[in-house]
Amino acid sequence: MTTKRSSILCRLVWSVSATSLLVTFCVAFTLQPDAAGLGTHQQLGLPPCTFVLIWDIRCPMCGMTTSWTHLVQGRLVAALRASPGGVALAFAGVAILACNYRMIRDGRWPSRRQINGWTWVLVSVVVLILADWIYRVFL
Repeated sequence: MTTKRSSILCRLVWSVSATSLLVTFCVAFTLQPDAAGLGTHQQLGLPPCTFVLIWDIRCPMCGMTTSWTHLVQGRLVAALRASPGGVALAFAGVAILACNYRMIRDGRWPSRRQINGWTWVLVSVVVLILADWIYRVFL
């Protein structure tokens, strides 16, 4: 089954997507991971987590920025402690980055099989994020 050629606009969208992911990894590299395992995002001028402020519990995304920061600086164990879902999301981001560049280079849409595969990967990452959150909050 052949995939249809993409337009210049699609290649531009894929380029923006790839650049956004690359910039995100570069920004994570420049940050200093927070020792508490969450809160690193505040170095970007973002407010503290509302979940933590109101209910004194972590939200499902708490630790993501810290996790990515540890990961891009080569500290896998610390990244997993901060957020296993963040590590999974970062690895999915690297794979998506590679796929974006391939789509830009080849000018072809991904096949239905590839799209189905990515759907399962992203659903699995969301399930991992929620399972980690439930574990941290309730156990």
